Amino acid sequence: MFKWFKWFKKKEKSSIILPSEDALKGLAVASMRYVVDKEGTVYLDFFWDNDLIPTANEAFAVLFSQINSGDLLEESIKFIEETLKESGDEEEFRHFFVNVVELQKERIKPFLESFSLNVEKTDDEVVVKPTDIAHRVFRGNQT
Repeated sequence: MFKWFKWFKKKEKSSIILPSEDALKGLAVASMRYVVDKEGTVYLDFFWDNDLIPTANEAFAVLFSQINSGDLLEESIKFIEETLKESGDEEEFRHFFVNVVELQKERIKPFLESFSLNVEKTDDEVVVKPTDIAHRVFRGNQT
């Protein structure tokens, strides 16, 4: 769906989610922003400010890890839902959420298919030869 990442230069900052850039001056330790263009190219902008605090790199690493591991997924979805509901776009949220669920299903589909194939195989496979069990159960006393 997406092409590879490309860098982009900030031309203008506008967001209903974040305070203005001036309001964040001296407060923002790290940030990460993705933008997708019409062709599906993903642009990435990021920064951390070691001058503000010496652990800014680590703060960015935590943010990066949480974003890419899915740790922020639930909170992000809730925030998007609340924001869209406040602006009267409940149908838009529903459409967004269905898309996210479908993408998540596609992501785990290979695992689920692999799991179902393994389950089918184990039902038909002989794990222990019957002759090995018969000797242990009857201890040579078969009649």
